[in-house]
Amino acid sequence: MIAPTLAFLVRHATLVLAAGVLLGLVVPALAAVFRPALPAAVWGMLFLALVRVDWNQIAGHLAKPATTIAATAWLLIASPALAALVVKLFGVSPGLAAALVLFAVSPPLVTTPALAVLLGLDAALALVIVGVATLLAPVAVPAVGFHLLEQSIGIDGFAMLQRLGLFVGSSLIAAWVVRRAFGRERLTAARGAIDGSVVTLLAVFAVGIMDGVAGRLLADPAHVLGVVALAFLFYIGLQAAGAAAFAWTGRQAMLTLGFATANRNFALTVALLPETAPADLFLFFVVMQLPIYLFPMILKPIYAKVLAGHGREGAT
Repeated sequence: MIAPTLAFLVRHATLVLAAGVLLGLVVPALAAVFRPALPAAVWGMLFLALVRVDWNQIAGHLAKPATTIAATAWLLIASPALAALVVKLFGVSPGLAAALVLFAVSPPLVTTPALAVLLGLDAALALVIVGVATLLAPVAVPAVGFHLLEQSIGIDGFAMLQRLGLFVGSSLIAAWVVRRAFGRERLTAARGAIDGSVVTLLAVFAVGIMDGVAGRLLADPAHVLGVVALAFLFYIGLQAAGAAAFAWTGRQAMLTLGFATANRNFALTVALLPETAPADLFLFFVVMQLPIYLFPMILKPIYAKVLAGHGREGAT
């Protein structure tokens, strides 16, 4: 019974996530119940992603580190610095300024390699930069993100370093133990169950992140819709900036790194922030899920055309 249910969730993942968001909006009490589970859901998704990935593939890419080093520096240093410059130039309000900078310093989503496969991008490269950036996140978020912020968000850099280090380190150790205990073949056979479990946690996450959004939308629709517009613009801007920064790597790598730049695991950072952090920071986190979930469908035919053109050029 469990296996078919997990398989069903994987087949209908997009619908399940959309239903979770809708449920959280329509039933605010349920969203409030699920909200405390967000840190555990994020930890579980990170743990399952580390169990699922091929660590040998990461080691192979690290043997040729030029692109990996450049991409990591861009993701964790240059792009948050660019975000800080943008919010200063445009006078973005403090809560949203903190959200944009912390989003830009967060590592890419752990689902980026899987999405890269679906979009025809370089999944191996995505896997490497996700792994490296996630491992460095405990240092990068407080050292870079907090340094760029000209305000307090209720937690100091050292405390954030400790929390992220424990969060990422514990998931890495747990994943290593599981991989050693079960072996590659058994884990490969269990991919369906692992993916179904990830979708289940994503559904819990989708319901929980909507806590308080319905109330804010009713109380101040203009502000909420403005934050939605900002999220879409920021997503597009990050993707364009990332692709432009890596135009020298070739079209597939360029598109992959642009995609990774715009799709960040902001949940990893937000899940560890105190409840006293600015309300607009949490609001931005919620609405940023909209472009993250919608744009892969929009971008797929665009990527296909760009990469097909690259193939024709290579054949001439």
